[in-house]
Amino acid sequence: MMSDYVGSSLLLRDVTQRSAGGYLCIASNGHPPSISKRIIVSVNFVPEVMGPKPTTWASLGSTVSLTCLFTAHPAPRVVWMRENYLGSQMLNEEYFTVTPQDGHPPYTHNMTLNMRNLISSDFGIYTCIIRNLLGEAQATTILRGKS
Repeated sequence: MMSDYVGSSLLLRDVTQRSAGGYLCIASNGHPPSISKRIIVSVNFVPEVMGPKPTTWASLGSTVSLTCLFTAHPAPRVVWMRENYLGSQMLNEEYFTVTPQDGHPPYTHNMTLNMRNLISSDFGIYTCIIRNLLGEAQATTILRGKS
């Protein structure tokens, strides 16, 4: 969203994560040259997450992807947890990818866990956990087997 404001200072009220981004100040007195300065505004906030469906179905030997869409600043620590009949396991960055989400507010990313050739121990409860200095958010899905 672009808009113009004329004045010697810009006051940002009710700042949210959508307020983050670049602002361009252009000074002009009607005689060239105009002078401009770009200011980057960062906004810190508690993580927010939208996870996969509550239940995901897949067959043995198949491929499945679980994705959480999250937004957070400052940069969060992200992990997937898996709970099954073998216990709990933290899945670190070797197991999933984090990619920026185009067309969304700044600091928005997808965290995708891709699993191929599923075996019985892959089925269970998966939780994506997003944590930064201000707090934590998580979303859970149950990966169930279908015949």
